[in-house]
Amino acid sequence: MKYLLFFILASILGIYLVTRPAMAAIPLEGSLTIDAENMTFVGTGTNRATPGGWNLLGEGAMVEDVIFKADKHDFEIIAKGENYEGWPNLELKIGSVVVANITVDSATWKTFSIDNVVGIAPGTHQLSMAFTNDNYGGTSETDRNLQIDKIQISEILGVGKVTLAWDANVEPDLAGYKIYYGSKTRAEITDGITKWCTAHEPNNEKCIEEWEAICDQDGTVDPACHSMLFGYDVIVDCKNVTEFTIVGLEEGRKYYFAATAYDEDDNESAFSKELSHSVAYQLPGGGHGFTYKDVVKWLQW
Repeated sequence: MKYLLFFILASILGIYLVTRPAMAAIPLEGSLTIDAENMTFVGTGTNRATPGGWNLLGEGAMVEDVIFKADKHDFEIIAKGENYEGWPNLELKIGSVVVANITVDSATWKTFSIDNVVGIAPGTHQLSMAFTNDNYGGTSETDRNLQIDKIQISEILGVGKVTLAWDANVEPDLAGYKIYYGSKTRAEITDGITKWCTAHEPNNEKCIEEWEAICDQDGTVDPACHSMLFGYDVIVDCKNVTEFTIVGLEEGRKYYFAATAYDEDDNESAFSKELSHSVAYQLPGGGHGFTYKDVVKWLQW
């Protein structure tokens, strides 16, 4: 039996081309390795990039913005330390949440694992690896330092799946479709812009004005604004198909979906109407290899 979540794509009207501020965040697609020397140092302590790592000679942190999608992750950090009256402490944070405090108790490169980290909300968060307990005794032999090589992040995906299908767009220059989805519905536009500017560009007095100009052109909302500002965590380019299966959904979580069409010049339509779908838990006694797909049918708006 084939289980489908049907929706008809909204009318492709008012297609337009927009520009938007460049985003520096790195998307996490399954797994991601970030070399420390490619990250940004923040803090007042002395530091320097070295072959194979970043040497933190004083308190501070290596940071990078990462786009998280899954709810559960494994982390591996390769680091080493210099011991002076104790080993250096490495604090791993995602956004404002401290994920782990690690005693880097090795003078040679060592892998430190933090497994099954849950509760990271989908979206863009600052990843931070901080040296928090510097201790300097006046000489190179009496100095506690931390050196970080890299961090690897791996998604632990859920087993939930849902298949989406839609009526084909008939415009001759159609190139494909995109599905936007996440665990939050679209929010009111100004509220979303204000929150984003406060979090990401607090010193840009024109941030709200610039985003409002981009996100509301002649009363039509740019889909990219919603994906970044208003709750959709994932964008999937489905190419030119009319059916697509979303995998890796967390059981017990409610998701919201919308679609757009784009043409050969990458102009993108407005959103289709939004749908919501709750992923049911796997049924007991399903047998070996059994994967449960919830049944939701949507025939028309």
